[in-house]
Amino acid sequence: MARGMSNGDERGRAWAEGRLSPAESLAFEAELGVAPGLGPLVACCGSSDPSVVPPSPSVRQQLLDLSRAPTLPIDVQAVSWDEPVPGMKVSVLHDDPERGVRGCLVWAQPGFRHFTHRHLGDELILVLDGELHDEHGVYRSGEICHSRAGSIHHEQVAPHQDCLAYVVYYGDLEPVGP
Repeated sequence: MARGMSNGDERGRAWAEGRLSPAESLAFEAELGVAPGLGPLVACCGSSDPSVVPPSPSVRQQLLDLSRAPTLPIDVQAVSWDEPVPGMKVSVLHDDPERGVRGCLVWAQPGFRHFTHRHLGDELILVLDGELHDEHGVYRSGEICHSRAGSIHHEQVAPHQDCLAYVVYYGDLEPVGP
């Protein structure tokens, strides 16, 4: 089960089953140290309930990797940032070279457009605050953009506010086009 949750905890059970209000869920996830929106998914990874179908090993690992996302609020001024391209700052929070996985906090300015690129491995973007767009949809706080290895796309931040996201990279990116 997720950290801090026991089988006898009715509030924890209600949270894992999605029966808490959004505000109650966020408060409970903050207590557990789980990234917003990932609580029930992380809880099902460790559930001993036979009615809960566990995710595949690869999905379970991706959920566990995403669960390392920092929780809000984040003091962006206290973070050590690199700026690989103008308008986007990155801080590597977790690096596992053996698995080829990096977990990064990404902070992008309103309207920032990341160059078109091909994924050499999967990428998971958990939007923590703000709004991100790509060719497949719009992703807001608590939502995940999943790009599979070999896919080509670009991301763009909404024009009205910064976007803060936790990104898990399973491999590198390669620029595509001019």
